Order: sequence, then C-alpha cells, then structure tokens
Amino acid sequence: MSKTAYFPRASLNNCLELANAVYDLSGSSSIEMVAEKLDKKLSGAFSALIAASVCFGLISNSKGQIEISDYFKEYKLAYTPEDETYELQRIFLNPPLFEEISKRFNNKSLPLSHFEKLLIKEFNVPENYSSRVAKYFVDGAKTCGILSDDGYLCIKQEKEIHTNVIEEKDPLELDKNISFEPTPTKSSIDEDVSYFTFWIKGPNTNVEITVKDEDDLAYVEISLRKAKKLISSKGQE
Repeated sequence: MSKTAYFPRASLNNCLELANAVYDLSGSSSIEMVAEKLDKKLSGAFSALIAASVCFGLISNSKGQIEISDYFKEYKLAYTPEDETYELQRIFLNPPLFEEISKRFNNKSLPLSHFEKLLIKEFNVPENYSSRVAKYFVDGAKTCGILSDDGYLCIKQEKEIHTNVIEEKDPLELDKNISFEPTPTKSSIDEDVSYFTFWIKGPNTNVEITVKDEDDLAYVEISLRKAKKLISSKGQE
C-alpha cells in the first residue's frame, strides 16, 4: 500500500462537501460534473479530495464515475442527531491511520504538543504530510464529537463504531465471510483490457470496484488491511 492511501489527504468537512455534491447529483455523477458543481478545477488537489473521500468511505470511484456509499447514505438519512453523530464517527474512523490513532489514545489525552512528530515517528506518516494530517485528524475528531477542546479522546460505543470488530463471528468463519475475487473485465466486443474488477464482500461490506488507477487500488488495499486486522484481532481474543 502506498503511504498516502493510509490516510486522507483532505479534511473530513471537505470530503463531506464533495459527497453532498454527489448526493445532490442523484447520488452518482462524473468527476467533471462534481467539479463543476463545487466550482473546482480538475487538478491534483481535486484528485486528492476524491481519493480522501474514498478513504473515508464516503464515495466510490470507478472509471471516472463517482457514487455515494452506504456509509454516507446512513449518515445523510439518520433519524436523530445521535444517529447522525454515530454514523459520522464511523466515517471518520474509516481511514486506517485514524482508526489506529483512535484505538491507541481512546480515553486518553492526545499529545497535541508533539502530535505531528508522533505521526512521523510512530505511525509512518511522511514528514511533508504530517502537519496537514495532524490537522485533519484533530479537526475531524472534534467535528464528530470524540475529541474535546482540551485534547481528550473518547469514543463511545467503540465496538459498534469500529466496523472491524464483529463480536458474534467465530475467527474460523472469517475467511468464509470475506472474499476478494478478481476477474478480468471484458468489453461488449470481448476485446482485451488492462484493468480488473474486484468484488469485496465481508462484514458490513459488499462492493464491486473496477481498478483502473492507484486511487481505485488504494480502496482495495484498505479493505485488505481491514480484513487482516479483523482476523488478527479475533485471533487474539
């Protein structure tokens, strides 16, 4: 996995703004239409925003077509403020790095004075990204209500929020519940192509991803990382 796929390269609020734009466009749209709606140029920064939104689990991106995810639908259609906060926390904890930080510092004070250095030294965040990633985490954690102004991190209902903890599943059954099936994609005239479609099915996951660029592959790699953590965590119980 590339290091940048390990964490989002845009803020949670900006990613939510993008997902809302896709939602307003009937839940599915081309990248060009989303950029136009947000009054943004097609650029490296916009590509990073799309990749970050995929990392948060808000959207999927296949062949230049963006669709909102089930995560975002649950958040958008929440009945109560409590449900909305719960779904927003799930979204925030979706990036592997943010999940790891939250697990380590849950019910503790986040070391804000040297948080950037900690990200570099202990979480393998590249130095040129550390400042932005630290801000993305702190601002996002405050937005979803798990970080107080004085830096105390508290995730309520942790096992429910972290989607990689499934109490009722036997570890021996995990391989049956998580499957990754690459199949070469053929066009209507059966010509050779150079990309693959992955069907990823598992706990709280059922999605088909066509991999044509690094951002699509990053989403598959994140899913594999979550599967590995799930199997490891169940094996340690």
